Order: sequence, then structure tokens, then C-alpha cells
Amino acid sequence: MISLKSSSSTSSSLNSDFHGHRFLVQELEGIPKKGNIQYCSFSLNAQMKTGIIGETQKWWEKGLQPNMKEVKGAQDLVESLFNAGDTLVVVDFFSPGCGGCKALHPKICQLAEMNPEVQFLQVNYEEHKSMCYSLNVRVLPFFRFYRGAHGRLCSFSCTNATIKKFKDALAKHSQNYCSLGPPKGLEKKELIALAANKDLSFNYTPKPEQPTSVPPTLEEILAETAQTPPSHSEAEPSVSPPLPLPLPLPLATGSNAAKGTEDKTLVASGSRLRRMRMASQIKKFKDALAKHSQNCCSLGPPKGLEKKELIALAANKDLSFNYKPKPEQLTPVPPTLEEILAETAPTLPSHSEVEPSVSPPLPLPIPLATSSNAAKGIEDKTLVASGRRLRRMRTFFSRAMHCLAISSCTD
Repeated sequence: MISLKSSSSTSSSLNSDFHGHRFLVQELEGIPKKGNIQYCSFSLNAQMKTGIIGETQKWWEKGLQPNMKEVKGAQDLVESLFNAGDTLVVVDFFSPGCGGCKALHPKICQLAEMNPEVQFLQVNYEEHKSMCYSLNVRVLPFFRFYRGAHGRLCSFSCTNATIKKFKDALAKHSQNYCSLGPPKGLEKKELIALAANKDLSFNYTPKPEQPTSVPPTLEEILAETAQTPPSHSEAEPSVSPPLPLPLPLPLATGSNAAKGTEDKTLVASGSRLRRMRMASQIKKFKDALAKHSQNCCSLGPPKGLEKKELIALAANKDLSFNYKPKPEQLTPVPPTLEEILAETAPTLPSHSEVEPSVSPPLPLPIPLATSSNAAKGIEDKTLVASGRRLRRMRTFFSRAMHCLAISSCTD
């Protein structure tokens, strides 16, 4: 047998046409004679790294990261999405003959290396055409993002020129959060389409849907809530009536079944009504909390409970609570408008006081200017001037008050 040597022969063997197929090798010793030829067959499987003859690595297998995986079939895709939990899963649909997929592959590998917490699933369109047709994949390259209970988050197609769309979606949906509920994975219609595809060995049994009751109308809710209150005799009967004997259960006829369905509908509507009331009460509580939780300073001591509540607590014999109400101070009654006007508008002086009709007396003859007479005359002049000034002040004040009273009355 021939032993394969490395170095010189390996570099030329990479361009050979064997690509891992089986071939025959004959061993010759001296001159070839009849019957001395021995045939042996073996297979050579090698990789490009070692330099031995073998098949070259395909472009979609280069640069793969630990978080990148090629999907083997429909069952593998469904299980991978279900087992991912809350991890973001990016499904990459590609084709070996797609130039855009080949140009975009190195950047996808680089993004997978930069985001090790994200799982990348690769689906070869040429090997899984039927599955891609059932998943409604019509363009390549095509990407779908899945996560937890939310299921499919987004789906789009992008090329090397529009790689920003892929980066934005990856940054948006790669945030850490916990979803409530089991992982959803593929949509229900997609699972049904995969199960209906005869080319795939995939089975799916949809869960039976629970019948949803029809929501009641506003008139029914109002008729339910607005019931006539029971009378006092019905609410508190003096003598309890005897309990009736239980009736035998009726047979399950059509009318009984319809009545049972109606009762279930009424129960569902009643529970929905209770939920609506609870939601409205919660909303009122939130509004009141937002309204009264603002910071403000009140003038005066804290008030606490109302006075009638404190008196009721003190009157309760089962509680050891004492309360002595403070004596109420009489608050003065504010004066009315008539009283204010009567106080501010005094009686006007008469016409005789303001403008006397009697003419003043004639001036007396001036006496001789003696020392006593001179002092007396100065004093008389001062008194006369002060009297005139006082009269003028009274007149001005009375006219002003009169005008003020008239203006207030007109207003």
C-alpha cells in the first residue's frame, strides 16, 4: 500500500477532483507481471487544515460560533424553539446558491460572536424546501426572531447593504427579561401547516379550544346590577320558614342542556361584571392616590378623625377610649352690607351749618393798640382762623363721605 506523504504533495492535492470519494490503488513490485497486481480500496476523508486530499469547507460552515446550529428538520426546529426558554432565538433561512446569503454570512457570524447569549438557527432552503414553504418563506435571506412566551417577535429580509435593520432588531429584542408562561415557538397555523405537509414526518395535535362565552351587552349588565332591593320583611324574617325537600334531578333533555348553558353564560357574565367593578375600583384608588400624594404644607394641627367619629368611639362601651370635646368658641357673625354702609356713611351736616343764611355781623371798631388789647386781639384772630379751618375740614369730610356712600349704593 502507498503511504500518503505530506508537505510537497499536499499543496497540489487540494485542487484534486477526488473530494473524499473511493478510488483504487495498485502496488507494483519491479516489473509488472500477470498476477502480481494487488488491488485495494479505501476512502480518504480529510480536511483542508491537515492538507490531505478531501472536500473543501462550504461557505455556510465557515466561521460558525458555538451558539450557531444548523436545523435538521421540522421536529428539530420546534424542539429548539421550545427548549430555548427565554433566550432570544434568530432563525436564519439561507440557500447555498444565494449570493446575498453568502455575502451576509460573515457578518452574521461576527454578530453571533458578539452576542453569545443569543441562539442562531440556520435553515438550508435547498434541503428543507417543503418546510420553508409551510412556514411561508418566500424571499432569501430571511430572518425570524423568537423569544419565550411572546413567540415570534418580528420577521424581515435584509441584505449586506441593509444590515442595520438586523442590528437594530437584535439590540431591541436582546434585553434580559422573564416572560410569563411556557415558550410559544411557532404559530399555531404554522404547526398545523407543518403537520399537514406530507413530505415532513411531523405530528401535531392541537389542544381543544375552550368555548368562550359571549360578553354581555350594556343593557344586560345594567339589568343585572339594578335589582329591586328586598323589603324589610324579606331581609329579616321573624320566623324562619321550613326548608323545602330537595327535588329529584331531572333527566338531561335538550331543554335542560340549553338551560345549563344559559346558567353558565350568566355565571360567566357575573364574574366578568365583578372583574369590571374591581378594575374600576382599582382605577379610582390609583387616581385618589395620585391626587393626594402631592407634597403640601397644611396650616394648623392635624385633624385626624371627625368629631362625630371620636364621639362614637368614646360612646362605645366595648372600647377603652375617652374623648372630651373641646368647648366651641362662639364665632362672631360678620356684619351685613347695610351695617357697614350705615357705619361708614355718617349724617350729613345741615345746610345751615355748611352755608349759613344769616350774614355775618359787622366788624366792631378797632380799639386803641394797648398792650392788653393787642394780646387779646391776636388771640381773637387765632381763634377765628382756627374756627374757619375747622369748618372747612368738616365740610370737606362730610362731602367726601357723602360721595362714597352714593358710589357704594350705585354699585
